[in-house]
Amino acid sequence: MQNIPLILTDKEHKLLSDHYISADTPEFNRRRLFLELKNARMVPQECMPLNVVCANSRVLVTNLDKRQTFSIRIVPSDYAILPRNELSVTDPLVIALLGYAAGASTEWEMKDGINRLKVMSVWPIEDRHH
Repeated sequence: MQNIPLILTDKEHKLLSDHYISADTPEFNRRRLFLELKNARMVPQECMPLNVVCANSRVLVTNLDKRQTFSIRIVPSDYAILPRNELSVTDPLVIALLGYAAGASTEWEMKDGINRLKVMSVWPIEDRHH
C-alpha cells in the first residue's frame, strides 16, 4: 500500500526476521516482510519515535475492509491478557503493524484473508526509553 520504511529497533527487526523464516508464514506476508526488512530504518531503542508501533505500545487500528476500529496493547509474550485487549508481540496482528507510524497503512494476510489495516494512533504504555 505505502512504501514508507518501517522504523525498527534491533529487537523488533529480529522478531520480524524470525517470523519471515517461519514455516507458518503465508507467502503473501513473507514477500511483504522481505521488502519491509530490506528497507527498514534501524534506530536505537532510546531513539524510537513515540508514534511508531513497537513493544509496549497502545495502538488504535482500523481494519479498512471490515470498517472496524479497535484498540490493542502490545505486551511481551508472557503477559498478554485477551479480555484486556492485550496482544503479544508475536501475535499476527502485531507482526503486521510493528514499525509503522501513526497514519500508515499496510496489507497483511490473516486467517480470514488479506486485510487492509491503518494505524490511527500510537501511545507508549510506559516509558519505552528505559
